[in-house]
Amino acid sequence: MKKIINATISIGEQNKDKAKINHIAYGVDKNFLFGTGISLVSVLINNKEKFHFHIFTDFINQDYIEKCKQITNKFETQITLYLINTDVFSQLPVSAIWPKAMYFRLAIFDILSEVSNKLLYLDADIVCKGSLSDFFNTDLSNHYAAVVADLDAVQNRVEQRLGIAGMKGKYFNSGVILANLQEWKENNLTEKCFTALSDETIRKKLHFMDQDLLNILLFNHTIILDNRYNCIYDGSEHFGRKDYANYKETITDNTVLIHYTSDTKPWLKWVRYPAFAFFDNALAQSPWSDKDLMDASRINQLKKKSKHEFYQGKHLSGIKTQLKYLWKKVVH
Repeated sequence: MKKIINATISIGEQNKDKAKINHIAYGVDKNFLFGTGISLVSVLINNKEKFHFHIFTDFINQDYIEKCKQITNKFETQITLYLINTDVFSQLPVSAIWPKAMYFRLAIFDILSEVSNKLLYLDADIVCKGSLSDFFNTDLSNHYAAVVADLDAVQNRVEQRLGIAGMKGKYFNSGVILANLQEWKENNLTEKCFTALSDETIRKKLHFMDQDLLNILLFNHTIILDNRYNCIYDGSEHFGRKDYANYKETITDNTVLIHYTSDTKPWLKWVRYPAFAFFDNALAQSPWSDKDLMDASRINQLKKKSKHEFYQGKHLSGIKTQLKYLWKKVVH
């Protein structure tokens, strides 16, 4: 395999007591760097332990480096940025929904096995609202990872789709993975992942790409934990309901990690619902601000933004956004 890391930037003072450091990693492209920054701040404001954050990305600029410096100074933490050589993944299947960044995590577990024996991988759309202490203390002996089972709607067809009996109920969502890096390294799991991806027969089975692949390779080698460590919440659930407080049916007092799935992300200007208050709280204590929230620019974003505006009773804004959407659709 080609060289994966083109550059590494270490920010913050290194903690001398490495045994007490909890390592957390993200694998993102340019579009998810903002969410990653808020995610790691949400961890810091809800936990007293020492952390080292590892951000693997295909884009780094000076502004992001400066904001990371502000975080490390404020919270006395450490952040390492890794610039990924995306050419390594050029032969792997990608799409508008599944970009090359989805493969970053496959390399992350292997690379960071030289740094720690245990690693928490988080998607950028994960927000922390509680203590991670018990989670990090999970005994991973003889297991590849601790994970959380995906939604029932995903579980119901997984055995038929992947052809693995007994997987229903054990199929996990890959947005949160507490990995045993020693087991990962000893079993050459990264190499097995990329070997499998080169097999056309296996690739045809993969609907959720890297998540399906990880479930195949880690099957019967994981610890399934309570969904408070990966509470899946889809912001589009607001549609058709009059009570914005309905999110409390999903995000409870016991929830530690909220996973804002689908394309209704908490960093979008047009989805300011009560369910995103946990993101907004971390945003307010970060180097970013509400001015950094992303507005709609692409055709599909404009269409969704107008739908939210009409639902929120902002009819004039909804009409304006709908006109922008129609104009852009005609032009393109």
